[in-house]
Amino acid sequence: MHHKYLFFIQQEKIKTYQFRDHQFELVPYKGDDYYTFSEDMPFWQWWKKTASFFEETDTVDFCFLHDPEDYAFTEEFPVSEINSWTIEEVENFLNQHSKYTVLRDKTWKKKLVSAASMDEGLSNNVYATFYPEQLTESQLPEEKENLEERTEQGILASYYKEKTKMYSK
Repeated sequence: MHHKYLFFIQQEKIKTYQFRDHQFELVPYKGDDYYTFSEDMPFWQWWKKTASFFEETDTVDFCFLHDPEDYAFTEEFPVSEINSWTIEEVENFLNQHSKYTVLRDKTWKKKLVSAASMDEGLSNNVYATFYPEQLTESQLPEEKENLEERTEQGILASYYKEKTKMYSK
């Protein structure tokens, strides 16, 4: 079974969402919306039990949205071959479940998405980290469209087309 989850980590708390059928479903921890780091049961032990995760047969695809920029995921899980998260899915989550909005910039290419909040109670930024870390072209839609255009026309034809546009201005 493939497990695709988003973990929203903020102020020493984790909210867990399962991504299924293009929807985010909150996975409550003992009736609460979030897990507090000081709980008795280690978070990943609880997650494996709740998600019915079997290391022998299952794979994971995680997105971590976190306010400490230097968050490090240290657990080991069997992973899918590529990370399937897209910026549209992250934007969709932020629009539906938070007060943050994605700032599209080069940080996405570094596997970090900077998002801003005007709410004074929240940190100014939240970052995204993925597990597995491999990114696909579909996660960079502008670049993918540009690559497809170049592939259909050929690289040399694309070069001369761009030069012609530049000189015709």
